[in-house]
Amino acid sequence: MKRILLVTLLMSCAPAAAHDWYPLACCRGTEVGGDCAPLPASRVKETPQGYLIDGKILKSYAETRWSPDGQFHACFPASGALSCFFAPQRSF
Repeated sequence: MKRILLVTLLMSCAPAAAHDWYPLACCRGTEVGGDCAPLPASRVKETPQGYLIDGKILKSYAETRWSPDGQFHACFPASGALSCFFAPQRSF
């Protein structure tokens, strides 16, 4: 119980980033120089195979993670390759 209280207290004291939900496995986070950011919908086209980003990077639906804020997001680490892609949840 004390541990839960301590964690809650620490979390409430830390400043929250605008997109602090990015998984660490995808990027360095949202600090200055971070590599995950919102992606304008104009850069994304939905295809039968998945999402086409910038007309050249295809992320299949199986590789796509759902965005909790209903926006597109992408993580481009220093290598320049797209590591994670987030899209609004589709309705069927």
